[in-house]
Amino acid sequence: MADRPRRDVHGLNYKSLSEYGIPDVGETKEEKKLEDPSSVKRKLDVRDEKKSLSSAKKKLAAALSLDKSCNEDDVENEELRCLRAELKSTEDDLKSQRLQNEKLKLKEELKRKQQELEKEKEVVTSKKVLVFTDSIGKYLDDIICMDLVAVRGARIYSLRNMIKGRDICLANYSHIIIHLGTNDIVNNSVDKIIADFRELIVTIKSYSSSIKIFISSILPRPVDFSYTGNKCKSVNLELSRMCSKSNLSYIRSFKRFFHKGIPVRSLFAFKDGGLHLNEAGQYELRQCFQHAINHM
Repeated sequence: MADRPRRDVHGLNYKSLSEYGIPDVGETKEEKKLEDPSSVKRKLDVRDEKKSLSSAKKKLAAALSLDKSCNEDDVENEELRCLRAELKSTEDDLKSQRLQNEKLKLKEELKRKQQELEKEKEVVTSKKVLVFTDSIGKYLDDIICMDLVAVRGARIYSLRNMIKGRDICLANYSHIIIHLGTNDIVNNSVDKIIADFRELIVTIKSYSSSIKIFISSILPRPVDFSYTGNKCKSVNLELSRMCSKSNLSYIRSFKRFFHKGIPVRSLFAFKDGGLHLNEAGQYELRQCFQHAINHM
C-alpha cells in the first residue's frame, strides 16, 4: 500500500481556528494570521447584530400575534356583551308587552262586566214585583225589587177586595206573587179554595192585563197538619194544574218545608206550635221568592 501523503499539521494554532474560523480555500496561515483584529470584531458585531435583529423580529412577531389574539378576544367579548345587552332588552320588551296585553284584556273584561251590570240594572229597574201574603211572610220585606204586603189573617178574597177597593194599584207592578190559602185550608173545601183563586186571577187581569202572576203553594204547617195535610197536598196539586192551563207561574214553595210526607219542624216556630215560620223558615221562603224574581 502506498504511503498516504502526510498531512502537515505543524504550525496550526487550534485556538486561533476556534476564534477566527477555518481559513477560506486558498487562504494561507500567514494570511489568516495577518487578518485585522478590528475587522474580526466588526464581523462579530455584525453577527451579533443579526442575531439581535432576528430575536427582535421574533419578539415583534410574537407581540403582533399576541396583540392579534387579544384583539380577537376583545372583538369576541364585545360581541358577547352586545348579545347579552340585546337579549336583556328583548326580555324587558317582552315583559312590558305581556303586561300591556294583560291590561288590555282586563280593560276589555271590565268593560264587558260593566255593560252586563248596566243591563242587569235596567232589568231591575224595569221589574217591579208585588208580593201579597198572609202573616206567614211578614218578615220578607228585604228582597230587592219587591214590595211586600203582608196582611195578618188574610184569605184569598182579602186580596181581591183590596184590588177592587183600590187599596192596591196593580198598574205600578210588572209581576205579582200571591202566597195565600193558609187561612182558607181549615174551613174551606179544595174546590172552594181553587174557585176563589180563579176569581182572584180574573180580578187581577181585569185591572192589569199585562201583569205576570205567580202563585206560591200553601205550606204544610205542623200545627194543623194532622187534619189539613191531605187537603193541603190536594190544593197544591190543583193550583199547579190551574197555573199550567192558565199560563201562570207556579212556585213550589212547599218542597222546602216538606220531607218524607211530613213538615220540616225545624223551619217553624216552637212557641206557637208551628203556626208561623222561624228565621230558618223565613230564609227558605225568601229563597223561593228571590229565585222566582231572578228568573222573571
